Amino acid sequence: MRGSSLINQVAHVAFGRRLSERLWLFALVFLAQLRVLLAYIPYQTEVPSSEVLPLILDQLLRIGGWASLLTLLFALPSQKWLARLLGCLFASTTLLLSAYELYLIGLYHITYNMDLAQIMLATNWREGSEFLDSITASQAIAVLLELLPAISFAFVTSLFTKKHPILFSLLGYITGTALIFLGPVAHLPSDLTYYKKHISFTGLYTSGFDRLIYNTLGAHDTTKRIAEEQSKIRQNQRAVEALTIPRPISKKPLHVILILGESARRSSMHCYGYPLENTPYADSLLQTKELLAFTDVVSPATATILSNTRSLTFFTYEEGLRPWYQFPSLIQVLRQAGYATAWIANQEITGEYSISNLLGRQADILTGNPSFFKGLGGEGVSNRPDLYDEAILPLLYHYDNLPDSLRISSPLGLFQVVHLMGSHMTYSERYPEAFARFTPDSLPERKDERKDEIIASYANSLLYTDYIIHEIIQRYREENALVIYLSDHGDALFDEDHPELMGHALVPRAVEIPLFVYFSPLLRKERPDLWRQLSRQRDKRILSDLLTHALIDLLGIHTEYTQPRFNFFSPTYDDRRQRIVVAPTSSKKMVM
Repeated sequence: MRGSSLINQVAHVAFGRRLSERLWLFALVFLAQLRVLLAYIPYQTEVPSSEVLPLILDQLLRIGGWASLLTLLFALPSQKWLARLLGCLFASTTLLLSAYELYLIGLYHITYNMDLAQIMLATNWREGSEFLDSITASQAIAVLLELLPAISFAFVTSLFTKKHPILFSLLGYITGTALIFLGPVAHLPSDLTYYKKHISFTGLYTSGFDRLIYNTLGAHDTTKRIAEEQSKIRQNQRAVEALTIPRPISKKPLHVILILGESARRSSMHCYGYPLENTPYADSLLQTKELLAFTDVVSPATATILSNTRSLTFFTYEEGLRPWYQFPSLIQVLRQAGYATAWIANQEITGEYSISNLLGRQADILTGNPSFFKGLGGEGVSNRPDLYDEAILPLLYHYDNLPDSLRISSPLGLFQVVHLMGSHMTYSERYPEAFARFTPDSLPERKDERKDEIIASYANSLLYTDYIIHEIIQRYREENALVIYLSDHGDALFDEDHPELMGHALVPRAVEIPLFVYFSPLLRKERPDLWRQLSRQRDKRILSDLLTHALIDLLGIHTEYTQPRFNFFSPTYDDRRQRIVVAPTSSKKMVM
């Protein structure tokens, strides 16, 4: 009788009744996160198979603990409005987090991690909306169906607990408290240790809520640390020791223009064999042998930040655990060597983790499209001619027009980075109407209506990029000039081996990128030996993280970081070097 009396007392306490009525949240959180766990298990690669089961059991405790904690917090307020607010907040957070991770697992076989968090912290509303636009209806429906059992069971639970408050009140007290202490509380010391070491929370080691909290906080700390390091670098631009110039590439001041493309893959370009004629200017320059197209170049990463911070610094994966920002950048070295430097961007400079902020601020001149630099606010991007890449063409510099003081301190010439919007999603927003040449009917093969529209838009965006490259070359054709075009990465585009995959992805097509090199007639005349040398290198296996090594050496500059085997423009280059491509997670890599 005493046991029965105790149960009744617990059940009829106001908190006990509220707890019982709100156990549906426990069911929703636990089952939604369980679905994420089950979805990831087939793709986990970070632990041996013998260790999988203990980690699964451990994560179940974590999931149960978080579900219990949220449910107990949900049951605390007696005010109906506050309870409804908390219920909506916790339920929507759970569903959004679970849906996001199911999407990542389905397409990229990864969970939310610190690298993704860093990218998200650098993302503005425009990029966020474009990411949402890239999600197909079938993908959204598939994710919804995966979460439907959890939502349905939570609904049934809410009906059942209202009719049986006695049992579920007592059960909630006991199991909830136990799971909280066995899950998040028990793991807190080790989690804080990992967090302080800036270790990414991924996969089977943690639950979705752990990944959300610790990765986001860790990414924020990392960006602050990078910003501090960059500030030190900017205060001491002449940090490279033992810099010498045994033989400059040219006797006269040289224009070096590095065009950074965006999301351009070479398999969708006519000059690399694609059926649609979307590179007419590159085709014509190749035909007259004024342009070199390197045929086997791979991006070091599948995201802009990860790729460009590798390509534009002396950092390589051979350096081990040292972060990229501890290595001199291409801009820093050329500035020290005696080049004026400029960074001209047609992308936002918002956020500490934007590439323009990280590297562009090292240049003597940082400028770009005024519409992006001042911030877009809530304005739309549709039909905005001021956002197209041609908007930055008038901003290009010439050595003779630089301020006298800058020209005097920069006798070797002018180095400019031109950062394009290129083929950034959404593709149809990247080019004027005059370049909408290709339609779904133009495609060499058809898929479905929506995919065909996207593929045709992508082909048009590359047609426009080809025009921009041509316009930049034309501006320096009569100068002593070297022009290089390199994309940060490519995109997956519903390819045969991945028919539902679009955008950033760790698959070959998405990291096989174009690399063009152009010598103006003046430079070719002065250095025909170099032109012939580069021509012999165009079919070499290249990972573009060596761009800084190659370009510095090509320009005749020697530093303590110079290694002849890393200069893919030279016969000394070792193309047996392994090409390791990383995704926005430390545990996912691909060897090409």
